[in-house]
Amino acid sequence: MVPRLMTFAAALLLLVTVAVSAPGRGPVAAQEGKPTATYAWPEIGTFQVPGTIQTPGTIEAAGTVASVPGAISVAGAEGGRHTLSTDVGVDLILDNSGSMLIDLQGQRRIDIAKQVMSDLVRETLPQGIPMALRVFGDAPDSCDTSLAIDLQPLDRQVALTEIATIESVDGVKTPIGAALEAVASDLTGAEGPKIVVLVTDGEETCGGNPKRAIRDLVAKGIDVKVNIVGFAVEDEQLKKEFEEWARLGGGQFFDASNASELGDAIAAALRPPFEVLNANGDVVGTGLIGGPPVRVDPGTYSVTVHSDPPQTFDNVEVGNGQEVTITLE
Repeated sequence: MVPRLMTFAAALLLLVTVAVSAPGRGPVAAQEGKPTATYAWPEIGTFQVPGTIQTPGTIEAAGTVASVPGAISVAGAEGGRHTLSTDVGVDLILDNSGSMLIDLQGQRRIDIAKQVMSDLVRETLPQGIPMALRVFGDAPDSCDTSLAIDLQPLDRQVALTEIATIESVDGVKTPIGAALEAVASDLTGAEGPKIVVLVTDGEETCGGNPKRAIRDLVAKGIDVKVNIVGFAVEDEQLKKEFEEWARLGGGQFFDASNASELGDAIAAALRPPFEVLNANGDVVGTGLIGGPPVRVDPGTYSVTVHSDPPQTFDNVEVGNGQEVTITLE
């Protein structure tokens, strides 16, 4: 069988060879003086693959713009002073430690502070506002802190009488941390926004941790602003520390070197707060009149200012990256 197949293959090869080499046979035969025919491949035009090819990264969808947060701030009337609404709870903390016995421009620091507090009660705080007053100890080496006035609707005459009895005792220490830890209990029963004003002339001297106390207060979800007034404080590093504490408490630090500045600082610390509410009525941010702007996403909001009388602004529109300022009358 194999020899026969080999013979057949040889014969077939011979036939093909003769067909190709024979002159004039077939369309592929080469003739002398004429070019050999070649095959030209057809050109294929370019075409677009449907869809788009994207490089790695984030590409905004066509027709959309990235959302950039805006802000809302509230400014007081020029030359005017706005008092608090009676739904705001106030906790005043007065440092009456031994260092407050030091003279300042011919008066003891404690006497200046008591006079400023009395003016505050008489002229700034509205009658009936929930107010508490906390002080430090009354014996040498004491790290105690107690309420001179329990939280109650302000009765001006009662408050003035209590402030007049406050004294500083030589050797009394400065338990700032413990006083701030007591703020939550001081303001129990105050249902609206809350403001803390700490007036102090020195650093913590009882081993407390004011920074942690403020953080714990904020972590409890209490709507409170912690403001710190440094009175006759010369240590720049301590001032920076006070600034950090106030920032953690959502408030501000105020520096006062004399009686006039102390009065202005406490009044500024007691500026009315405001709330920013979204379309669902949820509070999405809080601030103070004349304070830093409150950052919000673009949208439409209402703003409630807790002044006396209260003021509400509806349909406050904030665009991309826009800061809107509301000026009170």
